[in-house]
Amino acid sequence: MISILNDNNLVSSNIPFFQIFLLLLIILLILIVKRFRMSIKHENRIKDFSIAPDEDILIINHYRMNYIKFINYLSFYFRDSVFLNKYAKYYEPYVGIVNNYYKSGLEFIISEIVFSILTLLSIDILLILNGYILTPFGFVMTILLSYGFIAFNHYKKFNNYRKEIKKSFYEFMTILLALLKDNSFIQSLDLVINKTKGSVNKELNKMKRDLEYGLSIHDAFVRCYERTKIREFNIIAEYIYVIPNIGGNTSDSFDLSYTTLLEKSKMERKVFNKTLGMYMFLVLLSLIPLFVFLNYLVFNYEYFFYITSTIMGRLIIFAIIILYLVYILSIRFIVRGSVRL
Repeated sequence: MISILNDNNLVSSNIPFFQIFLLLLIILLILIVKRFRMSIKHENRIKDFSIAPDEDILIINHYRMNYIKFINYLSFYFRDSVFLNKYAKYYEPYVGIVNNYYKSGLEFIISEIVFSILTLLSIDILLILNGYILTPFGFVMTILLSYGFIAFNHYKKFNNYRKEIKKSFYEFMTILLALLKDNSFIQSLDLVINKTKGSVNKELNKMKRDLEYGLSIHDAFVRCYERTKIREFNIIAEYIYVIPNIGGNTSDSFDLSYTTLLEKSKMERKVFNKTLGMYMFLVLLSLIPLFVFLNYLVFNYEYFFYITSTIMGRLIIFAIIILYLVYILSIRFIVRGSVRL
């Protein structure tokens, strides 16, 4: 198994011309780092004329700050890229939620690309020290897996943030509605902020800041929806926009939207309970081919690695993966169709 893997699959004992690309990549990275270090030197020249913190910065924080500055520098360098800016729009909701270091979606993309390149270079150097080097297939797999890992980590943090808000949504909305009877919206929001913590407290503070900057309540809820992608905030914003135009007030907007959201939540719970068995069946059908594949891999691993060592074998595996995805999507379509009926 080791000889097959080393000779033909992910790594090779012969250095191919493909590795010239890695050499050029390393040279480019060195030039960028050198230019970045020059900017740090210019910054240090005016350091004595600026206010410095009282406490010394830890070494790990010092390297972290330099890494973040490096990401900011690259983002500024690629700020005119049409492709990256178009892709960065999907990362804008991450700003201020996943971490407080990156100030734009472009910086998140650059950080993921840099992480992938550093991972690739680390693995390639370790292989060279052991007399091997990455093949084009190993290069692509390393880039995809490392980029996918950091991208999934960012998505997971953002999704956990959303889940925490959705879990406490009706709780803080109930408190807000009760306070609106005797207080203004700003006063009620302040009291709710004092009673909440975590992601909810963070998001409500952002809403309060929007209101202090002069935005309307409707715009504050719209911005909250754009940040979190939680539909309930958008529904409240629509009620706040519509109800005053037909003779109501802000308190009526919150009452009606809250009642609608409660009914919607009850209906979704009923649908979930009704379709739970079907979705469990969907998961079971989706896992059966995967179980068969793993069972085949365990008992016939030599034959499997022999297949992956040829181009035709890799194409067959790729076709199997595509068919497996089509199989899962077909089952999901059938289950959803039966639920609608």
